[in-house]
Amino acid sequence: MPKIFEYFGFVFFFYSNEHEPIHVHVIHGDRQLVYEIILEDGNFKALVRRNAKGYLPLSQHANQDKIMTIVDAVYMGGLSLSLTFSDGIVRVVDFERFINKYPHPQHDRYLDPDCFQTFSIESGNVVWGKDWDMIFPVEDLYNGHLD
Repeated sequence: MPKIFEYFGFVFFFYSNEHEPIHVHVIHGDRQLVYEIILEDGNFKALVRRNAKGYLPLSQHANQDKIMTIVDAVYMGGLSLSLTFSDGIVRVVDFERFINKYPHPQHDRYLDPDCFQTFSIESGNVVWGKDWDMIFPVEDLYNGHLD
């Protein structure tokens, strides 16, 4: 499940369309960072902290208007949502291809349009499930590609 842990407003999670290296995102308000877990021959070597692309780092102060967020989401039928971003741009994103291409018990249930419609907006992103069963980088949604 993508939401791993929540503590004092910090949410530890991973996106549904993740990539290597193994890593976890930490978000707090409009700020985010990433911890990469570096393995060598299957053994832990290092934990590397880096800034998350498209987000302010947790350690800096800046104007929230510079951060891209989702401010509204409307169900459009099938497995599509119309997403309104903080810069006023509206994009229709179809999630069906991703869910079919990458089957997983955590998000396969969202192939049912009734279940798919149970999304919400949390921390400036569209999520499904109490523990964020499915979540994607806002930048990917803005660009209209999920994989």
